[in-house]
Amino acid sequence: MNIPYIILECEELPQYKGDKKKEKSVTYVDPMNPDRSFTATGVQLDVQGTSSAGYPIKNYKVSLKGGLTYSNTNKFTEDGFPIFVGGLPGKVICLKADFASSENANNVMLVDYYEQLCPWKTPPQESDGRVRQGIRGFACCVFWRNTTNDEVQFLGKYNFNDDKSNENVFGFDRDKYPSCECWEVCNNVSQRVIFKVSDFESTTTDDKGNTYPAWYDDFEARFPDLDEPYRDYSRLKRFTDWLVLTDRDAVNSEEGKALRLEKFKTEFSEYAYITPWIFHYIMTEVFLMVDNRAKNMFLTTFDGLHWFPIPYDWDTAIGINNEGQLVFDYDLEDTDQVGGANVFNGQESVLWNNIRDAFSKDIVKMYTELRSGGKFNYTTIRDKMAAHQSTWPEAIWNIDAY
Repeated sequence: MNIPYIILECEELPQYKGDKKKEKSVTYVDPMNPDRSFTATGVQLDVQGTSSAGYPIKNYKVSLKGGLTYSNTNKFTEDGFPIFVGGLPGKVICLKADFASSENANNVMLVDYYEQLCPWKTPPQESDGRVRQGIRGFACCVFWRNTTNDEVQFLGKYNFNDDKSNENVFGFDRDKYPSCECWEVCNNVSQRVIFKVSDFESTTTDDKGNTYPAWYDDFEARFPDLDEPYRDYSRLKRFTDWLVLTDRDAVNSEEGKALRLEKFKTEFSEYAYITPWIFHYIMTEVFLMVDNRAKNMFLTTFDGLHWFPIPYDWDTAIGINNEGQLVFDYDLEDTDQVGGANVFNGQESVLWNNIRDAFSKDIVKMYTELRSGGKFNYTTIRDKMAAHQSTWPEAIWNIDAY
C-alpha cells in the first residue's frame, strides 16, 4: 500500500473528548517518503471534536510531546512532525475521519485553497512564509493495534492534519506579539455570537448545579489557552462592545439604521483589518459554508486591537449542513431560507450583515480580482478535490463505507 498510514497502539481507544489515554505508542509509515516514517512513545491519545465526538467513528488527537524517532535514521526529535516537507513541525496531530460528510475533502482542501488565495498575510506570515492561517493535511489510513492481544483493526480513511493547538504553526507567540489572542466561537444560537449583546458578566448553571460565567458557552480561548477560572476577555470585549453599537436591528428608524451602518463602516479600521474579513465573506458565500460565520469562526488579533478571522473546520460546505447531510442547492445566498429556516447559522449576525452591506463594493472588487486571477474557478477546486480523494483507491473507499 502506497498510502501513508498510522497505527495507534493501546489497549483501548479513547471513547469521548477528555478520555485521555496516556503513555501510548504510535507508528507512522509513509511508503513513498520513508524518511518521514517515525515511531513515538509516551503519546497521549484523545477524541477530537465536539459534535463529532458522538459519532461511532471518532476523530483523534495525537500528542507527540514526548518526542518521536525517525525510522530510517533513528534520529530522535522533540520538535514535532511537519505535516509537509519544509513546513513547521507541530507536536499534535489531528486525525479527522469526516464521518458525517464522508467526502474527506471539504475541510482540508478548502482550508488549503483559502491559504493559497488569501490576499492578506498575518504579521507572523510576513516574517515567516511557513506560518499558516489554517490547518494543513493529507490523506492517510488509520489502524488500531490492540496491545492486549496484538490484533490490528482498520479504523478508516482519515486526513492527517495539523492540530489547532500547534501554536507555532499559526504564529501564536506572545514573546513576539504580546497582545496576540485567538478565540473560538463555540455555538450558533447565542446572542453573544451574533453580537446582539456583549455580556461577560452573566452567569449560568450546569446540570450539576455548578455556576459559571455564561460566556464560557460562547467563546473559548484557543490562544493563550488560559486555565480556569481566570480568562482575560478585555480585548475581545472591546471588539464585541463596538459591534453591538452597530446593530441596526436595535433601532427602529431608517435614519438610525443608516447611522449605525455608517458607524460600522467608518470605524471598522479601528477594530479590524478589512481584507481578511472580505475574503472570508467571499469564501463562505461562494462555497456555502453555512457553519462558519458563528460557530467555527476564530476571532484573532496580534496587536490586541485589530481583529480578523482565520479558517477552521470547513466540513459544512458545498451543500452539506452541520449534520453531514447534502441538502443545499448551489444557488443559495446568505440571505435565503429553506423550509422557513435560515440557510446560514448565525445568519442574523451583526458583524456579517454589516460587512455585506457596508463593504459591498469591496466584496465585488475582490471577487472580480480573484476570478480574473485564474485560480478561483470551478476547474481548479474540482481538480484539487479529485486529486486529494484519488489518493485512496476504491477498495479503501468501500471498506471505509462498510
